[in-house]
Amino acid sequence: MNKAFICVYRHIEPGSKREKTEEAVKNVPELRNFLDTYEKNFYDWGDDPSFFAATEFAGDARFATWGVCRRDVRKQLDKDDLVIFFCGKEKNKSWDYYFVGYGTVKETLFDRMLIWKDDKYKKYRKYLNLLIDKNNGHREPFGGNHKDYEKRMKAPYIFFDTDPEKTNFNLVNPIKVASFNPLVDETEVWLTGDRLVDELEILLLKKYFNTKRKLRTTHKQMPHRQISLKGDAEIFDSLRLELSKIAEKDKNR
Repeated sequence: MNKAFICVYRHIEPGSKREKTEEAVKNVPELRNFLDTYEKNFYDWGDDPSFFAATEFAGDARFATWGVCRRDVRKQLDKDDLVIFFCGKEKNKSWDYYFVGYGTVKETLFDRMLIWKDDKYKKYRKYLNLLIDKNNGHREPFGGNHKDYEKRMKAPYIFFDTDPEKTNFNLVNPIKVASFNPLVDETEVWLTGDRLVDELEILLLKKYFNTKRKLRTTHKQMPHRQISLKGDAEIFDSLRLELSKIAEKDKNR
């Protein structure tokens, strides 16, 4: 049985959190680029799934990894499982949602020290979501540490397959699929009438899985709980192919 998860990461209005990151810039100069480009980009505030690190240090978003947040998802992932990402952009307590793309799991690494010891992982050593340094000490340079970092490390560090047929991320101009106004809506409202948006909504929430979930929940503490999808390999191969076609159509319109 293969697995897929639909996950929303948050592009928040950082407020006071920006001050901690400004402080972290003194030790990690590359974060200056993050702060300077954050508002006009589709990065998450934080370092998971590390789209900033992938573009900054590896030159391609497909080299994104996953190592800090959603340990409950990471511990369930195996090779060839699928993760579908949406970016939720906050503005004045309202949210817009964008389809960023999908990643196919290539490797689940439990021993993170191998990133420092094995040169095949060399490009990842500057990433901000390793949780440990080369001396096995606690390392979270983004700003603000997790007290439960050891617990978070027990779930594997996730690498995505960089084959463009298996992983496709668009951080430049992803398609807007839905909006949420807390004064009016209980959850997000999809932008029906847009051909690609309609295709995505049917594909992910109706065609193969018929889930009753949406991207948002009505739970105030966990509004972006992941959506779990299960099926056989044939279903996920078809899903990945259709997502690829939608991503290509989006680029060409």
